[in-house]
Amino acid sequence: MFRRVSGVVAAIAATTLVAAACGSSGSGGGGGALSSPTAGARVSIKVGILTDATGPGNATAAAVDGIKAGIYNAKKDGIDIQYVVADTGTNPATALTAATRLVQQDRVTVVMAYSSVLFAAAPYLTAHNVPVVGVAQDGPEWISDHNMFSVFGPAHQELVSTTFAKFFKQQGATILGSLGYGIAPNSALSAKALGVSGPAEGLKIGYMNPNFAFGGTDVGPVALAVKDAHVDGFQTTTAISANFTLLRAMRDINGLPKTVVLFTGYGAELINAGATAQRDAQGVYFPISYEPIELNTPATQRFQAARKAVGLAGLPSYAEYFGYAGVDLLEAGLKGSGPTPSAAKIISTLSTVHNFTAYGLTGDHSFDVNDRTHVVNGPANCMWFTQFESGKFVPVKGASPLCGELLEGKTVSLTQ
Repeated sequence: MFRRVSGVVAAIAATTLVAAACGSSGSGGGGGALSSPTAGARVSIKVGILTDATGPGNATAAAVDGIKAGIYNAKKDGIDIQYVVADTGTNPATALTAATRLVQQDRVTVVMAYSSVLFAAAPYLTAHNVPVVGVAQDGPEWISDHNMFSVFGPAHQELVSTTFAKFFKQQGATILGSLGYGIAPNSALSAKALGVSGPAEGLKIGYMNPNFAFGGTDVGPVALAVKDAHVDGFQTTTAISANFTLLRAMRDINGLPKTVVLFTGYGAELINAGATAQRDAQGVYFPISYEPIELNTPATQRFQAARKAVGLAGLPSYAEYFGYAGVDLLEAGLKGSGPTPSAAKIISTLSTVHNFTAYGLTGDHSFDVNDRTHVVNGPANCMWFTQFESGKFVPVKGASPLCGELLEGKTVSLTQ
């Protein structure tokens, strides 16, 4: 919802800015240029990056590249960031072990989390009052835990927004289908939410499967069921490998819906997947919670310049966006912290951030990272939609961004 970041899940399906290249400087906001954090003194901080470097969620590891680009910006703002990377293996038990090592052995002050299994480590990090900055792609702890701050807001996936249903309606779809992972709460809830928002926009539901096996690739039955249900608008919050395998399976049986939305795969993820994946993805839509590079705004130009400065080329992946945005949110938490910021001070400062713009990448919108009630998809429930055409990602007219509304009184749950 991912909300949905590569390799995982989604929440990001859940979940974009054109402030100036330096971003917003409004009260309590993260916006790019850090405003005198220490009255002239430099800030030095050590962070731990907890990510799925291996296992089925490994595409999230690209967030580390985005963090490197953000660190380049932060250094200009007077902040020196050292980091240690810990691999979860996309395994809950390993995630807890890795988080414990970061805190007890590596002595990090902040954890930057980009993992679909973070829920296993969250209780430990919260109990030890460790500030957590990252992406709410895994579970509801981002909503409930006072020390956790997501770069696209808490992503309250139990709520229902009309953003994606409006997009399908805009593209002419009439019968919708959705697929999500049963083990990942945000992914499952995103799949279920379309079953509520679709009818609210006058669309029918033909297929809904919120219980797909995490790491599974047996997509043949899904392709057949979607075809048999005459689905013409389909979304999935599954991992990249499953997405591309599913596209191939659908094309093989001449059952690819007219409008397909994939929450993972934007940018480098698809380009690096090779010619076959690109061929299968022709005409497919990829939403993200921030301005796509293709809009060439001041904020995206700054992003690309920072990437180039640290040796990155080509298109960023969606996970890179999250890593880059995470550094800006960390900067917001360091305002007024002094040269050696404490965990308690960072949590306190982050708790005042209400207009976060991810170095300006959410344009005219912003995230309230402390709104643990209303955030579902993107800033102000807006998403930027792109379509993959002839080897390029093309921003969709009328949907860059497209904003939805919360359906009052409508919720979804894992048990319903």
